[in-house]
Amino acid sequence: MEVYRLWYQPMLNAMAEATTGTVFRESDKLKDSQKDAIKNKFKAFNTTLEEQLRIQQKWAIPDSQFREWVRECNIDAITYKYDDMCKKYEKVNFSSNNKKYIIYSTDDVEKTLSMFFDQKF
Repeated sequence: MEVYRLWYQPMLNAMAEATTGTVFRESDKLKDSQKDAIKNKFKAFNTTLEEQLRIQQKWAIPDSQFREWVRECNIDAITYKYDDMCKKYEKVNFSSNNKKYIIYSTDDVEKTLSMFFDQKF
């Protein structure tokens, strides 16, 4: 289980830092370092999610109840935190095109996590 947690660590770190700390308003003028930090949070999340999808779609959990339980744990652990991160930054001007970094909706993340361990038997 420790190895499994390590795979998600960059994603969890990005979300943990995003849901704490300074709250920015839409009208705030951010420093370049603040903008870069926000961009890096979304890059880390996006990269980790995409890597894990590629890896974990190749894995199979034969027991359907256990597979669903693992998926639901992933969804619960990740989507709520991701939604909080998006809400915190969606109206903050950290980029000329925030959509370049906030590429997944919360629903997209949930659908992606639902595809994990989807190898057919």
